[in-house]
Amino acid sequence: AGWKRTTVGVAQGNIDQGVKWDESYRQHTLDIYARLSVEAKAQGARLVIWPETAVPFYLGERNPKEEIVARIVDNAGVAVLTGAPSYKYNVDTRGVEYLNSAYLFTPSSSLEKGSISGGGLAQKYDKVHLVPYGEYVPLKRFFPFIKKLTVGVGDFASGPGPVPIVSEEGPLGIIICYEAIFPKLSAGTVEAGAGLLVNITNDAWFGKSSAPYQHFEMALFRAVENRVTLLRSANTGMSAVVDPVGRVVERSGLFEEALIVEDVAIKEGGLTFYTRFPDKLAYLCLGVTLLALLYNFAIRRK
Repeated sequence: AGWKRTTVGVAQGNIDQGVKWDESYRQHTLDIYARLSVEAKAQGARLVIWPETAVPFYLGERNPKEEIVARIVDNAGVAVLTGAPSYKYNVDTRGVEYLNSAYLFTPSSSLEKGSISGGGLAQKYDKVHLVPYGEYVPLKRFFPFIKKLTVGVGDFASGPGPVPIVSEEGPLGIIICYEAIFPKLSAGTVEAGAGLLVNITNDAWFGKSSAPYQHFEMALFRAVENRVTLLRSANTGMSAVVDPVGRVVERSGLFEEALIVEDVAIKEGGLTFYTRFPDKLAYLCLGVTLLALLYNFAIRRK
């Protein structure tokens, strides 16, 4: 595998869950991420990561609010990958679908170097593995009455699959929130060409419990399995840069504003055995276990 180096910034805004979606607090939230992005650029970052749903409003097709984010990115002069809720019109159902998404914005100044996007919105990724009873109601298609029993539960649609976002720094494999606990999903996006994994999340829901630590530790293995750098941007922590062998280069604390700027390695080609065959080892272990049980049963019968 070949490698190249680049400098990235990981932003942690520490936005309280109680005011995160308050319209009167919206500008304050954007100001925090704008400032952190400017600071990251000043320290040499070529790409800045904001957390899951860092943008406190829906983005969507021909939505003028995208210009608000684009202006922040232009002012900072650095590409930004941010989480945001989004919507799109579904032609088949003739209705609106809501998604948990990641957007890549590039500054207009990148036109000078032939940017892939020409400034503004470049690409987006839609979350594939949704949280049951948090982001969607399982089996509601077959049992419509279930929806009536779960009023207040999110009704998000899932994305098409683990497709990398192509940035000027290379293809980025996006994993949103608890997608990080699914090894096969990360392996799929690396196999599809991603040379860097980006985990954006909002763990504010967990409070000061052990859950944020557990979530973080589980995400570490995605770097090891695929031998790629992992960037983790969490709203209230823990944000981190993890190298391809699982070493934590730098990590933030919980419930604090933070900015991490590090020089990182991006893989260019070359797949690990696990990336190619993410489930095969588990199936092999299961097969050996079943054979051992059958052998033991046969011995006892004799």
